Amino acid sequence: MNRGDFFMTLRNQPVALSLYRQFCKHQEQDTLKDLFNQDDDHQELGNFYVKASYKEKKLEARLSLLQSAVDEYNKAKNEFAAKVRPRQF
Repeated sequence: MNRGDFFMTLRNQPVALSLYRQFCKHQEQDTLKDLFNQDDDHQELGNFYVKASYKEKKLEARLSLLQSAVDEYNKAKNEFAAKVRPRQF
């Protein structure tokens, strides 16, 4: 079973999905991002990029992640988050 099929199977099992997200949150950050991508969860992707930006030491990488967050918040139609984040740049 490939990763996409696995994620689709998890969608039908809310408890398993919740547990898997908790596991990924602490152990597999990149998998969590893939899961949000698969679900088109732009709000959570934006949050993911903001959190990732705090871990970056290089300014360019941090700004790139924050711009990705703004893009995802715009896709989620979360105008407040999209406008607040650029002010943090």
